[in-house]
Amino acid sequence: MSTTVRSHTNTALGDELERGASFDAPLLLPLIEHAADEPQARSFVFEVVSQLIRLAAQRLPVTAASPLCRTSQAGEERPFADQVFMTVSACLQQGFRRLLLVPWGGRKGMGPLVESALLALTTVTGEAVSRAELAVPDVHVEGVSARSALGGLSSIQTQLGPLLEAFPGWDRSWVRLSAGKVTILVLRSGKGIEQLSQAKVAWEEPTVKALATALCPQQAGIMTAGERSRWQRDGEIYARYLVSLLGAATDFLQQEQA
Repeated sequence: MSTTVRSHTNTALGDELERGASFDAPLLLPLIEHAADEPQARSFVFEVVSQLIRLAAQRLPVTAASPLCRTSQAGEERPFADQVFMTVSACLQQGFRRLLLVPWGGRKGMGPLVESALLALTTVTGEAVSRAELAVPDVHVEGVSARSALGGLSSIQTQLGPLLEAFPGWDRSWVRLSAGKVTILVLRSGKGIEQLSQAKVAWEEPTVKALATALCPQQAGIMTAGERSRWQRDGEIYARYLVSLLGAATDFLQQEQA
């Protein structure tokens, strides 16, 4: 059972939470900073992310918020990190005790997500915060068996793991922040941003295209039937991988509260 919180700003999020979201389940909060200066590209990424979050919410015991996007006020852009701080603070004040912060793209423009979440946790709880890094868990993707170049079996992480750094931009390690009975899990450690290779950056566009073909084909553009079939197959595999990772993160948060 999941409740979708439809919001683009922390104010709207607070209004929705007051209407009766479930505080028992972890709150999945997607964060989008990607292509904020290009409305068409931003809408494209937003639609892909929204469909992925909807898919995750159907399968996982979470309260799913619609993506938080960078906004501007009075003609001046607010740092995205400030928006994250305000939104996380609002969620904690409303009563959520387990938060899953999920960045999508915008690796450089999002700023220090972990620091923003840590500051919000410290400010709201008034308690000391412990911080730990967790290796990305191995997950099973139903119906997928990856093979190596030599024909042998290979883990799905080996095959698809490198794409995470391109899009959504999740790191090989996650960060857990905890204070008292509150736990926040951030799927980006913030390390290695400058070292992201051009080869991995080049994977971002085809990765998003594959997801779009699978999840919102009207956004994928014109292609032949054969091309669409291949892109759709790859997008469905990758979408299942991402949902499996979100499931592992949700399981971790639930175990923390047990």
